Amino acid sequence: PYGVVEDPDGNIFVAVRQARRVYRIDGKSGELSTFAGGAALGSTGDGGDATAASFEAPFGIALDSRGNAFIADTSET
Repeated sequence: PYGVVEDPDGNIFVAVRQARRVYRIDGKSGELSTFAGGAALGSTGDGGDATAASFEAPFGIALDSRGNAFIADTSET
C-alpha cells in the first residue's frame, strides 16, 4: 500500500499500486471492499462511478471535508 487515509467515521482507505485499486476497510466491521478502480489498466473515470475507474498505479488518496475522494495516479511506464 502507498496511500492511506481515515475518514471521520473511522473507515480506512488504502491505495494499492499493484492492484490498481483503492480499498475501503469499514471502521466498524473491518470488512474490505473495493472503493475505486478495478477496471483495465489506464487512466479513465474522472467524475464517474469510482469502481468503473481505471488506474495506472494509484499512489495516494485524500478526502475533503465533504467526503470527496481525490486519488493520485502515477504511470509505471
